[in-house]
Amino acid sequence: MITREFLIGSSQVVAVFLIRTFEESKVEQKTVIPAGKGEEQIVFFEMEAFNDSWDDSYGEFEMGDYSYTASEILFNVDYKAYQTECVAYMVESENSTESGEDA
Repeated sequence: MITREFLIGSSQVVAVFLIRTFEESKVEQKTVIPAGKGEEQIVFFEMEAFNDSWDDSYGEFEMGDYSYTASEILFNVDYKAYQTECVAYMVESENSTESGEDA
């Protein structure tokens, strides 16, 4: 006979699985924002150097039990600003590399 504890435990395992699956799918969806016409698509996890630089400058934000990096907040809240800052960072990196090669 199925016990009450077994049913509760099984329900809890299924619920946790569904919640985690839902949360992971939302993260995967948010890491890529479709590009507009004539724009390059930026994938959050592919911009590791920019994200690290941005996070080093602005740190991590904590709100109660939650914490988010500055680059993650910028990407999800204002994608256009993230895109602009990322492009500026890449141009600056290229310029500093070129000036380093000339020296």
